[in-house]
Amino acid sequence: VNHVWKAAQFLDIESGLRTDWNKNKSNISTDDGRFFVMPRIATLIKYNQHLTTRLSGGLGYRPLTIFNEEAEPYGFKNFVAIDFANAKAENSIGLNGDIGYKSTFGENTLLSLNQMFFYNSIQNPIVLQTTANGQFQFANASNNIKSQGFETQIKLTFWKITWFLGYTFTDVFFDKTEKETLVLNPKHSIKGDFLFVEDGKWRIGLDYEYKSGQRLSNNQTTRGLFTTGLVIERTLGNFVLFGNAENITDARQTRYESLISQPNNTPQFTEVWAPLDGRFFNFGLKIKLD
Repeated sequence: VNHVWKAAQFLDIESGLRTDWNKNKSNISTDDGRFFVMPRIATLIKYNQHLTTRLSGGLGYRPLTIFNEEAEPYGFKNFVAIDFANAKAENSIGLNGDIGYKSTFGENTLLSLNQMFFYNSIQNPIVLQTTANGQFQFANASNNIKSQGFETQIKLTFWKITWFLGYTFTDVFFDKTEKETLVLNPKHSIKGDFLFVEDGKWRIGLDYEYKSGQRLSNNQTTRGLFTTGLVIERTLGNFVLFGNAENITDARQTRYESLISQPNNTPQFTEVWAPLDGRFFNFGLKIKLD
């Protein structure tokens, strides 16, 4: 159910309610099924044509499954089936708000600024664990997880060039008496790109990303990572020639450490905290059919 209400000329309110029934089964066990009720609400306040504020919040859930982004880097290998009879889906509450500003200067310049803040609390969080024999399993942690931080974005368009820069501060931790930072979560990250577009001729883009060090399960901290990529497109009538280069800086985990550790007769896989692929290039031709 979804409802949009224009409460005033300067105020829009959107509310919704979703319910799910989720039941799970593995070759170990099955659960009894459970209903999830997830309300949400969002507001948009328009002070003038340049300045706006958005506020939103809601509830959510995440069922247990091995088919997720945490297992994907391992190719879903050596994962233990989930014991659904003794596991729960995680529940979350999230709140966020932002202030946005957009304005034009002259005929060729557009500036956009956005400052966003967020807070999330997760009950029965699902975490990846390593078993005694070196296999992986997903299970519920004993403490809640809290995530809080902010994101700053700047976008400037001048003539045919667009520059974007975004910085995110994320503090993710287990809610214990003594704060424990969650593994594989960089506190600081920067993303951005430069884009040059000449309609019908050129499209050239350069993107870059930086991630600060991440805590591993052994309490060590990884190095920061900087990656960048480049894409070039040239349009000639109905033909488009393109070239793409990714991870030009060759930031990959195998440059800094081995992906396996001793003992050699039963090697252990290290945690994945960096790209596993190095530099990647591809070229091609696109044909537009009128």
